Amino acid sequence: MKTHDVKLVSDFYDDSASGVKSFEIRKNDRDYQVGDYLNLREVNYSTNINTETASTTGVLIGVDISIRAEAVETGRSHVKEITYILTSEEFPEGIKEGYVILGARPVMSQEEIKAREEMWGWHE
Repeated sequence: MKTHDVKLVSDFYDDSASGVKSFEIRKNDRDYQVGDYLNLREVNYSTNINTETASTTGVLIGVDISIRAEAVETGRSHVKEITYILTSEEFPEGIKEGYVILGARPVMSQEEIKAREEMWGWHE
């Protein structure tokens, strides 16, 4: 079992962390396996315009402009276990080549397990 450290856009974070969103669509570049874990780190993307031809007033006067989005981490993360994998080879009509759909379930943190044990008297 491996833990894959991946980014998750803020728009989807709360639904993923709560378990409402029970899947991830990912590029199949990490040898994902059932039983592996996803450490999903919340990120926001900000767009930066980089150019050497911008004036001091912020007016762009050049034509050589590069625009890129940078991931800014929020500090929130949660862990899910991969429970199912559907590949583009298995479903080429519905999944872009080189991508996978991962079924995933939330994994409780140690703090959550202890809190539930105390609240409901759960013991292993």
